Amino acid sequence: MAEKKISYTARDFQTIRTELINFTRTYYPDLIQNFNDAGVFSVLMDLNAAVNDNLQFQIDRSIQETVLQFAQQKASIYNIARTYGLKIPGQRPSVALVDFSITVPAFGDKEDLRYCGILRRGSQVSGAGQPFETVYDIDFASPINAEGSPNRLKIPNFDANGRILNYTITKREVVVNGTTKVFKRVITPNDVKPYFELFLPEKNVLGITSVLLKDGTQYNTIPEPQEFLGLDNRWYEVKALADDRVFIEDPTKVSDQPGIKVGKYIVTNTKFISEYTPEGYLKMTFGGGNVSAEEQLREFARTGNAFDLNKYSNNLALGAALKSNSTLFIQYRIGGGQATNLGSNVITQIGTVSFFVNGPSESVNKSVVNTLRCNNVTAAIGGANAPTTEDVRQMVSFNFSAQNRAVTINDYESIIRNMPSQFGAPAKVTI
Repeated sequence: MAEKKISYTARDFQTIRTELINFTRTYYPDLIQNFNDAGVFSVLMDLNAAVNDNLQFQIDRSIQETVLQFAQQKASIYNIARTYGLKIPGQRPSVALVDFSITVPAFGDKEDLRYCGILRRGSQVSGAGQPFETVYDIDFASPINAEGSPNRLKIPNFDANGRILNYTITKREVVVNGTTKVFKRVITPNDVKPYFELFLPEKNVLGITSVLLKDGTQYNTIPEPQEFLGLDNRWYEVKALADDRVFIEDPTKVSDQPGIKVGKYIVTNTKFISEYTPEGYLKMTFGGGNVSAEEQLREFARTGNAFDLNKYSNNLALGAALKSNSTLFIQYRIGGGQATNLGSNVITQIGTVSFFVNGPSESVNKSVVNTLRCNNVTAAIGGANAPTTEDVRQMVSFNFSAQNRAVTINDYESIIRNMPSQFGAPAKVTI
C-alpha cells in the first residue's frame, strides 16, 4: 500500500471532515462504502472533526494569548507586562487644594502664636462622601508650607467698636483622596519561606506607605504614625528584589532650604516588591534569604577572628525572608477612581484629625480646635480607575521601548526631573 499522507492545512470543522472522507476513500475503499449523512461512519467522522476543530481553536487561542497585539484575557496581558518589566498601576486618587482655617485670640496687635497649632499629616476631611487626607503637617504658625512656599493668610476680626477680637488664620494645603489603613499579620513558622507572598484584603489599594516587622506576637494596638515614619524595624519597597539600595530621607542632616529634605542611600536586606493582580488585589513578595553569612558559618568562627563572610556569600542578595514569631504591620492607603473627582467648594467636612494646640489656656486650646474649618478652592482632579486591558497593552509597548535607560541627553534630563519632590528639584538640567 502506498504511504499514507494527510493534510495539515485543515483547521476548521468542514475542511477536516472532507479530508477524513477523502482519506478513507483513498486508503480504505473496501472497508467503508457508505458515506451518507445517515450512516454510522458519518457520526464517527463528525465526532473526529469536532474534536479536531476544538483542539485547533484552543491551540490558536493559547498562542494568541502569548502575543501582545492579540491577547484578550487580562491575566495574559498582565503576564506579558511583567515579562517586559512594567509595573502596572492601580487606581489613582484625586488631588485638591484646601483652605484650612482656625480662629486664634489676639495678642497685642497680632495673633497669639501660642495657639496656632499643628494639624498632623493624615488628618481627614471629606466631601460628597469621598475622604481626603493631608499630605504634610500643617503648622498654622508658619508662613510657609512643608515645601517652602508661602501659603498663610491672616485676617483680623473686629468688634463693633473697631477693636481686634481675634484672627482667622488660613493655610492652603494639598489633600489627596484616600484613607490610611494598617493591616496586621502574625508571622508563623509556616510563613517563613523564600519569596513569601501576601495579599492585602481590599481591591482599591492605592499603595503601601510603610511596613514594620516587630518581634513578638502579642500586640493589641497598632504602632503610632510616627513609628511608621522611623527607620527601626522598617522594610522597604524596591522595584526588584535584586536592588540592594534604597533612597530615604536622612533625619541626621538639616536642609539649607525650608521644605527641602536631605536624602541618602542605604543598603538593606529587609525589602519587598508589590504588584497588582488581574483581579485587582495588591500582592507583596518578600525576600528569599533566611540565613545570613555569619550564621551559616558560625561553627567555624569559634576562634574569634573577625571575618566578613558577606563578601563570599549572597544568601540575602534577593532580600531577607520574614522572621517567625513576629508581627507584620503594613500601612497602606485605599481609595481612588473617577468617582473621587469633585468640584470646588465641596470638601467642607472635618473628619478624624490630629490637631494639637498647646497654648497656656486649656479652654482656649479647645476653642481653637473647635474652630477648624476647611473648603477646597480648586476642584479635586486626577482620579482615575485602574487601567483597562487595552490601557495596559499600550503601556507595555511604551515601557519596552523606553526601558528606563539613560543613553541620550533627553533620557538623562527625564530621569533627573523625575526625582522625588520631597528632595527638591534640580536647579539646572543641561549639558
